[in-house]
Amino acid sequence: MYIVAGAPGSGKSSLIPVSSFGVNFFNADDEAAKFNNNSYLSIPQSVRHDVNLRFASFIAEHIRLSSSFAVETTLRTNIALVQAGEAHQAGFRTSMFYIGTENISINLARVANRADAGGHSAPEAKLRSIHADSYATLPLAIEAVGESLDELVVLDNSVTGEDLIRAFRLAVDKQGLLFLQTEVLPPYLSPYYNLALARL
Repeated sequence: MYIVAGAPGSGKSSLIPVSSFGVNFFNADDEAAKFNNNSYLSIPQSVRHDVNLRFASFIAEHIRLSSSFAVETTLRTNIALVQAGEAHQAGFRTSMFYIGTENISINLARVANRADAGGHSAPEAKLRSIHADSYATLPLAIEAVGESLDELVVLDNSVTGEDLIRAFRLAVDKQGLLFLQTEVLPPYLSPYYNLALARL
């Protein structure tokens, strides 16, 4: 199971698309657009609700069939971690890639550019709320490594047009022990790195 997580506008869709893992995947925004005349604009709440049900069904069916899959989430709640736990208990290896940016203004600008190009958007207040909730849930993902997650890779995408920078990776080795790797740690991710370090 692969989870690509990050607040809206963090760059996750273009830099680590869920389609890139070579397994069945589900992208809720793309799925919602299909049921909205192939438009990401003004998607009704009823369509969002139906897509969320399809999302949950997609995960449950893949777990039941022991079939690998990838999903995308903003991580604004812990539901992805609960689902990862269900997959892990069923024998899946579970990986999460969390993509962040150092400032909400980066995300807002990227979402505005995406909307101008006909892509998915949302009101600024909602984007700010999701952004805050996503970072509030990240510590739960750190705590989940070794239980529902086999690895968490935290990446920075603050510089538009640049490759993702791996800040740190918390994972379980073959002996079941936690280990932590770091490469380039932006200051805004230091508190999360320290939480990961405290797990060792």
